[in-house]
Amino acid sequence: NGEPNVNFQGTVALDLNTQAVSLKDFDFNADLSKLPLVKMKAELAPLKDVKLPETLSGLLSVKVKRLSAGPKGLGDFVLDANLQNGQVNLKEVAPQTNFAASQINLNISNFSLAGPFAFALKMAYLNPAPDIDVQGTATVDMKTQSVRLQDFTAGIDLGMLSLSELKANVGALKATPLPEVLDGKLMAMIKNLEAGSAGLKTVAMDLKLQNGRVVMKDAAPGISINAKDINLDVKEFGLDRPFGLRLGLAYLSDVPNIQFDGRVSVDLSKQAVGIKDGHLGVDLSKLNFGELKSSVTALATVPLPQAMAGDLKVTINDLNAGAAGLLGMLVDVSLENAAVELKDVSPGVNLQAYQIGLSIKDVSLDKKPMSIRLKAAYLSDQPNLDFTGTAVFDVPQSAVEVKDALFKTDLSLWSMEKLKSSVAALKDVSLPTELKGLLNVQIDMLAAGPKGMSALQSRGDLTAAVIKLKELKLPVNISQLKFQADGTNAKVDDLVVSLGKGTIKAKAAIDQYLVKPILHQELTVEGLDLDEVLEQKDAPIKALGLLYASMKIDGDPSNLNSLSGNGTFELKDGKLKGLNVIKTVFDSIKLPMLPNLSGMVMSALPEEYKKQFEKPDTDLKSVTSTMTIAQGAADLSVIDVQSDLFAFHGTGKAGFDQSYAVNGSFNITKDLSDLLVRDLENPFSYMRNGENLVSFPVHVKGKGAAQPKFEVEAIVKDVLKNAVQSKGKEELGRFVDKLLNKNGIQTQSPPSETPPQEGDGPADQTQVDQSNQKEAPQKSAGEQLIEGVFGTILK
Repeated sequence: NGEPNVNFQGTVALDLNTQAVSLKDFDFNADLSKLPLVKMKAELAPLKDVKLPETLSGLLSVKVKRLSAGPKGLGDFVLDANLQNGQVNLKEVAPQTNFAASQINLNISNFSLAGPFAFALKMAYLNPAPDIDVQGTATVDMKTQSVRLQDFTAGIDLGMLSLSELKANVGALKATPLPEVLDGKLMAMIKNLEAGSAGLKTVAMDLKLQNGRVVMKDAAPGISINAKDINLDVKEFGLDRPFGLRLGLAYLSDVPNIQFDGRVSVDLSKQAVGIKDGHLGVDLSKLNFGELKSSVTALATVPLPQAMAGDLKVTINDLNAGAAGLLGMLVDVSLENAAVELKDVSPGVNLQAYQIGLSIKDVSLDKKPMSIRLKAAYLSDQPNLDFTGTAVFDVPQSAVEVKDALFKTDLSLWSMEKLKSSVAALKDVSLPTELKGLLNVQIDMLAAGPKGMSALQSRGDLTAAVIKLKELKLPVNISQLKFQADGTNAKVDDLVVSLGKGTIKAKAAIDQYLVKPILHQELTVEGLDLDEVLEQKDAPIKALGLLYASMKIDGDPSNLNSLSGNGTFELKDGKLKGLNVIKTVFDSIKLPMLPNLSGMVMSALPEEYKKQFEKPDTDLKSVTSTMTIAQGAADLSVIDVQSDLFAFHGTGKAGFDQSYAVNGSFNITKDLSDLLVRDLENPFSYMRNGENLVSFPVHVKGKGAAQPKFEVEAIVKDVLKNAVQSKGKEELGRFVDKLLNKNGIQTQSPPSETPPQEGDGPADQTQVDQSNQKEAPQKSAGEQLIEGVFGTILK
């Protein structure tokens, strides 16, 4: 070099016979930035095949304790070395790997090529400030160009590491996604490490990471990672044997929620990782599902829980993964003390389950059966669901097949209020106030895939069932119910329900229940005593009698408007308590000309009929109807009501919401019709039908047990309008006079004022003319009433 850059001082011995040189207590000082590296490599044979830095600087101090050299080269030597504020830039220190460091402070004691030496190093690697601290014992073998480290410790501050420069200097990382954020204190305790020009040969060390953090987008396609509070402890790490690994971290959580402990092996040649005897624990209550959805693209449209709790434990018996993904596994899964709250798991349906216990054993990828056991409290304060069975997963096809499974539940533990709050469609539906029974479902086979359930074969029964409805006084008792399903159809075998003295028999089948379910149901009711069964204490009108009915229904059970069918209805020895039908009908006839028709009728009837009008109830001999069900309602094609005083024949419509509307002919019985025509003559004579019975149309509408509304007025107007047109208003007026006289009402007009007498004063010509005319007849009250309402009626 053109200026001083090396300083030698010490004792030198020269042996001319052997042409050997020896140094002792020799000090060597050099400014490395001034060394001619290219010339040194060319002139120093030992450095011929050694890669030298492109950049080298720092103050190097070497104390040679002893050194010998001769014609055959460098012999034995021992020295101490110290480098202050060094810098080095070395390309291809390993294949496609560059090394650049600064602020290097190195101290080596008893360095030699014959044995180990002490080594201490601090430097800034890919960082402007020191971030690496290394110390230990090393051995160099120049023949094999290898380095061995023993009892060596290395510390790296990951938060100070420049990941962009790391990728630029390590070729193997150029196509590898690295974190956007990396932090933590990494310590390596190297018991044995050997590396050479071909790379790492062997390693045995312990690793420890404290307070780590990693934020990485696209760690895998569509998956991001955000983890903190990472504490990693690796024991006996090696490339040729399993090592212990313990890990704790906070993933998608503000506090640590994941722990792992197990034995791991690494195969660099196959880029594979294996785990044995591993234990993974996750505290689900600390998992942020909002962040999970944003971190995994595939979950963007998947409904995830709003709240979740539980201890998830995975025992990894064996697991192998490589660059192509998961290669094989055998694990057990358990979930304890779990809870889940999920809104809109399907439209209008929420899921809330607690006290969940799940056990899955022998989970694998080779289509071997795994056993499943699940217990949970669903719509209940205590566990009420119990499922056991075996399943086989087909991972490539994303399919599962369940066999020999048994599902059990105690219906008495189900809360109807919680069911109603969980299913929007049940908000206004009357549900049982009490439910009992043991439901068992045996699933022989169930298959499901990406498109949903593809096959199901099951059977089951319901025993000791009791259903209590607020509308019923008595509980519904079901001694036993059996059902079964194959790949296409499901059916319920003959069901007999006892309800007081009556019985209900039913059977049902559902076709294509996996694709588009169609219900076929038959129902018969025999001798159901309404007074015994129905809870009607608060109802304004109570229905009594024996009910007989039969019904057939077909359609989609999930859509009431799609249901269709037909049926018959019969009520024997019935009674309507709280409603006198015939009096209500007459009270509903309100005409200006007959303002108190109901009272007039009662006053004209014999005592025995008056009592019938005064009764608060209506006795019904029979009520029969034929119905057709369609479009969410029942069309009552025939309605026939028989009573001691009247009969009704008509049609109507009833909705599933208990609303109804009925139109028909209200016929007074023969004896009463004769009395009405005889005593009241004309108005009812104009209302007689072909059988000579007083009859007129009636419209009735209502909902449930509420007071029905009878509409008769407009219809009777039409009848009387016809009477006026056919008989004349004068004749009808004379009839009204009779009717009014019978009820004590004066019908003659009052006399006019006395005409002027002779001598009272001069009379004008008008008075003379009027006196010469014939006096006009005075109209009766009945005629005036008819005249007054005539225009109204004919409108």
